[in-house]
Amino acid sequence: MAVCLEKSFSVDRDTDVVWRFLTDPKNVASCLPGARLLEVVDDRTFRGEVALKFGLFGLTFRGLARFTELDVEKRSASLEAAASEIRGWGDGEMRMRSRLSSDSGQTRINLEQSFRITGRLSGVVATSLLTGAAEFVLSRFASCVRTRIENWDG
Repeated sequence: MAVCLEKSFSVDRDTDVVWRFLTDPKNVASCLPGARLLEVVDDRTFRGEVALKFGLFGLTFRGLARFTELDVEKRSASLEAAASEIRGWGDGEMRMRSRLSSDSGQTRINLEQSFRITGRLSGVVATSLLTGAAEFVLSRFASCVRTRIENWDG
C-alpha cells in the first residue's frame, strides 16, 4: 500500500537560493526530523538513515537516496530512496518531488511525497501509524526549510 502526501508553502527568498538549498543533501537531511546523512556518494546519491518514534516504539531505516531528476530550468527535483529497517522488520521506498515557482517576490515550494512499506511493517495499523508520522515529519520539514532558507547565506 502506497501513501501519498502533499505540502505547499512559501519562503521569503528567490528561487535560485531555494533551489541551491533543496538540492544539497546536507541541507535536506538537516531538516528531516530523525534523519542523519551518513555518506555523500556523488552529487546525486547519498546514504542515510531516518529514526522514527511512536511513543516508546522506534524504527530506524537505513538506505540509499538518489536525485533522479534535477531540472534547473523548471526548478523541479525528484528524489527516490530505498531503505531497510535495521532490525529486519521491513523495507521502505520513498519518492519526493519538489517544484518551485515565483510567488509575488517569494518562492512557492510544492512537495509531493509517496512511500510504501513491506514486510512486518505493512499491516493496516502500522501503515496508519507511519502515515501519521510521515505527515508530522513533512510538516516539520517544511517549517525547518522555511526557517533555514530565510536565514541562509548560501
